[in-house]
Amino acid sequence: MVALVKAAYEMCHGSGIDYFVLAGRRPITAIYRSMLFDDILEGSTIALPYAGNLPHSVFSMPIRDADRRWRESGHTLYDFMARTEHPDIAIDYQRVFATFGRA
Repeated sequence: MVALVKAAYEMCHGSGIDYFVLAGRRPITAIYRSMLFDDILEGSTIALPYAGNLPHSVFSMPIRDADRRWRESGHTLYDFMARTEHPDIAIDYQRVFATFGRA
């Protein structure tokens, strides 16, 4: 799951997207909280139709703040998220831009 968040971070950062917005259920919510995402529903949940109407928490973080949050907190995943190149997380930016456009 953390590798997926890293890939999303890299895509958003490289594309000029302003915010992460993530939804998850327990136990994934614990990972998002530990990664310093903001719980935009403040502990409440929302049923997501595309996920069988199961209740999900929703989290966000400004992309521009992610590196600073992880670095300043001394987060254990900082090196993984911001300082390590992962050849197995190869992002095809032409496809990203074709799908989402440029911010």
